[in-house]
Amino acid sequence: VVTFSSLSRYWGIPGIFGTSILLLQLLITRSIKTPFVEQYMYLAGISVILYDWYGAVTFGPRLWPLFMILLDTVLVLRLPPRVSQVLIAMVVVWIITCTTEFAARWGLFDVALISNPRHFYDCANPPCKRTFVESFNVGIAEICIFLLDYYFTRGFAYGLQKEKESMQNVITAAEWIAHCLSR
Repeated sequence: VVTFSSLSRYWGIPGIFGTSILLLQLLITRSIKTPFVEQYMYLAGISVILYDWYGAVTFGPRLWPLFMILLDTVLVLRLPPRVSQVLIAMVVVWIITCTTEFAARWGLFDVALISNPRHFYDCANPPCKRTFVESFNVGIAEICIFLLDYYFTRGFAYGLQKEKESMQNVITAAEWIAHCLSR
């Protein structure tokens, strides 16, 4: 019997495949701004949705917020707007799908058979205790989300500050030129 938890080990394949392609092209071209980056973003988005599906069904961590990191990356690398539009559409559709599934139970989570579904909620205070490895992976993922989002946001802030300073210098120079011309 193919179960949800037995399939879950393969869900990282889109992300692993995309990361491998991205690293390979980085080694070959020494540049991160190539068409492969767009495909990587799409594969990473699919992988995040698959892992989030597993988290939703098993009362585990929800990983859809990783889309924030993907969108920050799109902005920092100045990828075409279609990449962010596709990623935003993916996450919005996924959130709507999960919300309607939780409310109406139309079967998306039921399709995901779990070999031992009681494992996730058969305790006094669900969700139940996780293994050390599961907890460690969740902790690492949350730390990565936090630090990467900070890194990208900091880059935006520094860029905006530099642009503001350069605009202020242009305004000061224009004022000086106007003052000189008025004499």
